[in-house]
Amino acid sequence: MESFRITPPELVTESFDNPDTELAYLDSLVDDTQSRINELRQFLVRLHRRRNQIKSRIYTLPPEVLSRTFLFVCFPGGTGRGIGREEDGWERFGLVDRSSITLSSVSSQWRQVALGTSELWASLTLVIVKRDDISSYASLLRLYLARSQIRDISLDIMFSGSYFDLPSNLIVPITRTLFSSKTLDRILTLRVQNPPEQWMPLISKLTRVETLCLTYPMSTSRVASADLPKSLQYLSLETTYPNFELGLLRQCPNLIECHARNQIPWQGFTNASVDVPLVFDHLSSFTWSLHAGINDGSASRNLFLPALKHLHLVAPESASGRPVIDFIHKHSRMLISLNIEQFIEWTSREYADLFQCDMPCLCSIAVNAPFADLVSCMEALMQKSGARGDFPDSENVVVPMLSSLRLSEANPEDEDYAGGVDKLAAVLLEMLRTRRAGEVSTFEVDVPDLDADFQEDLWPLEVQKDLKDYISEHRVRLTQDSSIPYFLDGSGK
Repeated sequence: MESFRITPPELVTESFDNPDTELAYLDSLVDDTQSRINELRQFLVRLHRRRNQIKSRIYTLPPEVLSRTFLFVCFPGGTGRGIGREEDGWERFGLVDRSSITLSSVSSQWRQVALGTSELWASLTLVIVKRDDISSYASLLRLYLARSQIRDISLDIMFSGSYFDLPSNLIVPITRTLFSSKTLDRILTLRVQNPPEQWMPLISKLTRVETLCLTYPMSTSRVASADLPKSLQYLSLETTYPNFELGLLRQCPNLIECHARNQIPWQGFTNASVDVPLVFDHLSSFTWSLHAGINDGSASRNLFLPALKHLHLVAPESASGRPVIDFIHKHSRMLISLNIEQFIEWTSREYADLFQCDMPCLCSIAVNAPFADLVSCMEALMQKSGARGDFPDSENVVVPMLSSLRLSEANPEDEDYAGGVDKLAAVLLEMLRTRRAGEVSTFEVDVPDLDADFQEDLWPLEVQKDLKDYISEHRVRLTQDSSIPYFLDGSGK
């Protein structure tokens, strides 16, 4: 550090005949002295800072290091698309995060670094609860758009459910900002909960959007039609009626993932049909409700998904046997995971028919059904390939690559457990033995949890020992609602 020395001004040794002249001279000395005092204070601050750095071994980070640190804090999973298929579902909305603003308010150095890191401002979540907040949120959106410079952006906008039918004049500020000519070609991800009807015709103007997520109130069946851009690759819909879902699907030939998860029956709506052939060459992950073309068999005839790897079917109403099975079999060659949810009417025959098909890549199955039907599902997985009803001792079982089986209970509050609880453990053990699970690779199975009153019935003592022995000798991981069963973790009942 350079030396710092200040030479004091010369003492006043002469007298002045003119008082004004002397006063001006003294004023100049005062100003000069004050300036030197300020310089000394700044120098003292630098001395203390350097002294503290040496004592604490903590140094000021270079801007590029600080910038990368900011990005890691704000986006620990990366700053990419920000949406994807996970084991338990599909991420729809990000957390409300104002880290960028917080970081830019700590110090002048941090502010400069934060403002110079455009990636920090390329993702924004707005939760609009009060109508009076709309104007301020429009200003916040403009701030992020300006600071992200020319970067592509990701927007999550959540309106309160009671504001689904917002008057046009209330949303003008945010609408003008979102759909302005300077913004349209920068939005790659748009997720909107309870989107205003006025926005639906405008979505087609987002010419580069790749990810679109629309979630509606549970109580509404009035959804405005929408035109979607051809650029769309990831589409997520929730609580939309069947014809709306199919109408959007027809507009998106380049989809890679499509998730239309609807768990409620649509009273008053007839099942929609896939009345013309639809081909999606790139669609690899598909979540769909049975009433949108699958239950009536039209999807198995006219919907073609040659690249499909992950299939999730939801049955908010009754699930027909043959049409659903035909649709699954049609796409079975490439399937890696199969999830069937709320299948409350299938019997052992449907499960037996389902797995009597060549599924060479299928390694993960998830079934959500009444308790007794879960037992039927495991029994069906013990079949010999090509011979329904024949239970072999070892090899040639159906779904040969299966390594993960997740069983969950549909409508547990209405379940009487008749014919299911006392059989599950024994059938589970027989299935593991029949499939020789865990001999070559790890096999994971998850079963439903029950109230404490049913645990003893679920895991009979005579089966517990055999299960323990099998699991200890094979690479099998048994869980109960993702937790280790009490008889395996040693904690007792």
